[in-house]
Amino acid sequence: MPQLTKVLTVPILPTLKGSTDHDHCPASSNHRLPGAYWGPHVEDPKKSTLFINYDSPEAYTTFQTSSACCPQLQKAVSYPTDASYDAELNPPSSKILGSAPIIETAKFHLKPEVTRECWLEQQRAVEALLDAGVKGCVGYSSGFCTETEKDFLSLVGWESVEAHETWAAEEKAKQDSVLRRYDELIVGCDMFHVAVKEVMPGASSC
Repeated sequence: MPQLTKVLTVPILPTLKGSTDHDHCPASSNHRLPGAYWGPHVEDPKKSTLFINYDSPEAYTTFQTSSACCPQLQKAVSYPTDASYDAELNPPSSKILGSAPIIETAKFHLKPEVTRECWLEQQRAVEALLDAGVKGCVGYSSGFCTETEKDFLSLVGWESVEAHETWAAEEKAKQDSVLRRYDELIVGCDMFHVAVKEVMPGASSC
């Protein structure tokens, strides 16, 4: 069964803490959610983003309304916001969300004429660069958003924001870099860095 990831950006929620001092929510075992992660934006500390992995829309809805979910997390996932979207990511995002201190979160808006095959060719080329061994890169997870195939979500784990920015600047300086081709394929990109913390363990670890 494919795993989905909900990305939810809300104002900073100081009562939502990391796993070191958070009462682990039993909802992950009760409702089969693989895990939830949260963190403030590096660029705008007044904002925060949650990454919630789930197996089906029904499982997420049950979790969202469950009395078993701790009040802080339930408040966060019920917060009204337009900055919410879902994607089927490959590989599943749990690996990097659980191991990288910084998550580069990029939502690409594809040009109308760009086909799925054309975009995936571009994405495979970029991921081949990351697979070759980029200093400071922990891993990646990417896929089309479920609402439309003209939006594509990419999560890349980094040891630091500086590691990402240094690599991107050096790579874009190359005339033949595949990073330069993004501008030909997109109308825009929403990108930010999240200093991520685990707030709910996956069901397998409960």
